[in-house]
Amino acid sequence: MKHEFLTNKIRYRQNSIKESLVKQYVIGMSLSLRSGSRCGKIFFLRFANYLLEKRGALNE
Repeated sequence: MKHEFLTNKIRYRQNSIKESLVKQYVIGMSLSLRSGSRCGKIFFLRFANYLLEKRGALNE
């Protein structure tokens, strides 16, 4: 039971680190979107799609 609790705690910490990285990335990308780089937009959409797929896989 204790081992399971520890692994859940570690998993939660990893997820929160990912979340903060994602937030930083999204802020950076939204700034570059304002400057209107087309490649940035395409890359950002692909990255967002990838994150949604990953989150779906984690939730299952």
